[in-house]
Amino acid sequence: MMKLAITGGTGFIGSQVVQYMQSLGYEVVLISKADINSETNMLKQKLKGATLVINLAGAPILKDWTEPYKKYLYHSRVHTTTNLVYAIDRDSTKLFISASAVGIYSGNGIQTEDNFTYADDFLGKICRDWEPKLYI
Repeated sequence: MMKLAITGGTGFIGSQVVQYMQSLGYEVVLISKADINSETNMLKQKLKGATLVINLAGAPILKDWTEPYKKYLYHSRVHTTTNLVYAIDRDSTKLFISASAVGIYSGNGIQTEDNFTYADDFLGKICRDWEPKLYI
């Protein structure tokens, strides 16, 4: 049986992914906020043997963006992804999927892989800081 580890597995999209992957025979391990914020070795133990890691974690965007909540939004994406990348067992994990956002791109003109402009706003900053963490 293949093992899948997932953050955000109790959310709207994540719960559907969990149900589907279990129907395919995957052993699914839910990674919680507490796991992400634990010491790296504890998170590594939970991820051990996972051939697939899916990162869907992140605080909901559709809330009032007070300054404290903006910090929480940022932290829930950048910190979570960084900790996951450091804890992944590179010997067993064959695929890491991490949800990002189109908020990285400017709303001006057509954006393509070869010709794009980064957004110069709060969501753009989150995405620009978040995505490079995947390549640590």
